[in-house]
Amino acid sequence: MLDFQPVREKKIALQELVRGLTKEDLRHELNEMYDEVGQLIADCTNAHVTFEPMDEKADDPYAIQGEETISWTLGHVIVHLTASMEESASLASELARGVTFHGRSRWEVPWTEATTIEFCRARLAESRRMCRQFGDVARSASHGKYVCSSRGRTSPYLHLPFCFRAQTCL
Repeated sequence: MLDFQPVREKKIALQELVRGLTKEDLRHELNEMYDEVGQLIADCTNAHVTFEPMDEKADDPYAIQGEETISWTLGHVIVHLTASMEESASLASELARGVTFHGRSRWEVPWTEATTIEFCRARLAESRRMCRQFGDVARSASHGKYVCSSRGRTSPYLHLPFCFRAQTCL
């Protein structure tokens, strides 16, 4: 997998990290990420999925009212991860077709529905399929640049939001 540490440490820009990636590289990175998550939860049970950890520092100002300070279960993490990946892939396909960034394109399975390990595995498989399909749309329809935010920034890195969270280019 790509090493994001130099980006986190602000030693290089995200664009430098992804420069030169091919569509095959992106598909490999996508599959590697989903494979890694699958391996991390391989031995998990339903009890792991619904376990509520103690997190005294939990603070999510974007959560729905009443859930701002709850600790996340594994099921919650899975539905949030998959929603984020699908949002990024969806936006990338729009940007690659020349659609100006118009805001978030997000839907998340209610985390309270993620109560079994089978549900989590199925959600990951469905998300991988969706992201791969959005990636195919983005690459085949690419026109060379996209408008990356409402402020009108443009970038030749069409694959950036497909492989990574779309918000990173804002």
